[in-house]
Amino acid sequence: MDEALKESIKQFLSSLIAATDKACDEAIDATKQDGRFRGAAVNWSDFGYRAYVEEADPYNLELQAFIGKELAKSGFPEVTVLTEW
Repeated sequence: MDEALKESIKQFLSSLIAATDKACDEAIDATKQDGRFRGAAVNWSDFGYRAYVEEADPYNLELQAFIGKELAKSGFPEVTVLTEW
């Protein structure tokens, strides 16, 4: 994969994470303001991220771990990687 494509993917993921963080913060604020999600079973202090890799054996734990380590090296240590058909 060329460097320009890698950088484009990194920027996309960074934007996606920022947008997700913002949406979660807004959900937390809505709970504080009007109690909208007060009855929801949510661990508000421990949100995480999950990346799904399609067309790969869901039981290939070695591939999942490898991709997770590569994401961590790229600045995304909090991402759990799952593979699926």
